[in-house]
Amino acid sequence: MVDALRDGPPQVLVFVEIKRETLPRHAIPQAVQRVLELCRPLGERAVIISFDDTVVQQTRSLGKSEVGWVLSDWSPAGQDRLETLQPDYVFVDIDLLPPPGTPLWRGPWQWAVYEVNDWRQAQDLAERGLGWIETRAVEAMVKGRQAG
Repeated sequence: MVDALRDGPPQVLVFVEIKRETLPRHAIPQAVQRVLELCRPLGERAVIISFDDTVVQQTRSLGKSEVGWVLSDWSPAGQDRLETLQPDYVFVDIDLLPPPGTPLWRGPWQWAVYEVNDWRQAQDLAERGLGWIETRAVEAMVKGRQAG
């Protein structure tokens, strides 16, 4: 994912998601350890993310400095869990966001939103405090950024 919404050259991070669907077949500690080993060549550019709270906690307990949590619902329970986990990044589906004008939950994390495929929409989201975007329309987003 590229932080293309800020001034200056884009920062490139690699967000590696450990899917819930794989967890019944693999023990979480071993799965997280293996993913961390495979991501070692990426250094600090690799950030492990998951919808699963235990994966986020296990990743942090194994010494990974940055982790991300994928929010599954915009609710008081989701906010409580977020405040407990204290991830570095919070991913949210664009369709789960509250209406414009509603503040994002405040904390030490950075917000990431997916699936954004329109540059103007990305700019609007940045103004709301969502600094990272996930897109399938990389070329269109780069052109939009270059066009200003």
